[in-house]
Amino acid sequence: MKILFQLLFCTLLLTACKKETQTTNAAAANATVVRTGIFVQNSHKASGTVKVTTEQGFRKLYFENFATDAGANVHIYLSKDATNSDFKDLGGLQAISGNQVYQIDNNTDLNLYKFVLIWNMPTSELYGYAELK
Repeated sequence: MKILFQLLFCTLLLTACKKETQTTNAAAANATVVRTGIFVQNSHKASGTVKVTTEQGFRKLYFENFATDAGANVHIYLSKDATNSDFKDLGGLQAISGNQVYQIDNNTDLNLYKFVLIWNMPTSELYGYAELK
């Protein structure tokens, strides 16, 4: 009986996770891609792709197959160049690997802010960047 309960619980858990992933993928599939880029490493590992989408009047920044190194207080910036001299902070890095989504303010001019930076705030270190085209 205990084994049957465990199998049922695991099946329920896997089904719930699969539905959430399918919903996220479906939302991304319905979005319009307006910019894309590929991460280039700088002082640390940085890989994966990035895309900016519009979905239901909102702009989002998607990281796909992303990977970087761990660090204290690493943030994601939209910047005018590959430095942090003029940037918009999108918040802290959600995870060092995997797919992620960040909200972009609709007032941000993507013709000016063409770079996505992975920036370690305490050390003022650029882990990597992607140019949005």
